[in-house]
Amino acid sequence: MVRIYAGEVAKTNLKVNLVDPGIVRTNLRAHGFPGEDRARLKAPEEVTEPFLRAAAADCPHNGEILQS
Repeated sequence: MVRIYAGEVAKTNLKVNLVDPGIVRTNLRAHGFPGEDRARLKAPEEVTEPFLRAAAADCPHNGEILQS
């Protein structure tokens, strides 16, 4: 869907990307997976880089899945 939408807006200044941070240690995940060892999961502050790349005014990506 991201790639399709990116194609639809390709001739505009809008850039469309998806950030996939992987499995992150959040309270929501703890409720969904109560027996999981949270110490093995990435902390939210460890996965911010792709979000910052996507939000940058000079982001070169469009229609891509950015991973941490």
